[in-house]
Amino acid sequence: SVTSSSLTDGMVYTCTTNQKGYAGQISFQVTFAQGKFLAYTDLGNSETKSLIGQMNSKISGVSATNYAFEIVSGETFTSKALKSALDVIAADYCK
Repeated sequence: SVTSSSLTDGMVYTCTTNQKGYAGQISFQVTFAQGKFLAYTDLGNSETKSLIGQMNSKISGVSATNYAFEIVSGETFTSKALKSALDVIAADYCK
């Protein structure tokens, strides 16, 4: 599920993934501004902390229209769940 809120110069999306990661659904917020991912905030999950902890540095400053989220070997379920949700969110932001 996804909800969005407008900011002065961007959007904040709050999401709980439909596709489950390794340990269940993942809840997070992602902020966009000026056509780019601005920030990722974890809102709770039981996933491997290595990937979740790197999300802000992986997407911050990356173009929302041209990002390539890499599926991480060893963290495939988590990566696929995040990629699926981020694809939907980025598409909504760019429309």
